[in-house]
Amino acid sequence: HTQRMSYVDQAYYHRRYRIASTMTEQTPLHKKRSFESYLKVFNLLEVDYHSGRFNENQKSFIKRQLLSIYNGLQQSKVEPELKKELQKLKTISVKDKLRINLSRLRQFMTK
Repeated sequence: HTQRMSYVDQAYYHRRYRIASTMTEQTPLHKKRSFESYLKVFNLLEVDYHSGRFNENQKSFIKRQLLSIYNGLQQSKVEPELKKELQKLKTISVKDKLRINLSRLRQFMTK
């Protein structure tokens, strides 16, 4: 554990973005691949969420991650056929969807 700490106002790291990397490329193919990758992550987290291996605090954390990923998937600009996959997700309830939409509306209203 830390005994003492001091803040140094100096940049030590500069993020470098490669041309045509997954983070910077916005072609339909890259968007589709990104969507599919996040959907896989969602499905794996969903399995963990329902596994019974975690206590309520841990499940709450996983649920927040699921909601965050779901929100990103919902807002992604991909073909409507891909977005139909979101309807198959059982962990996201109607209440969750309503909460996400209200949050997005609130964010839109404050801009």
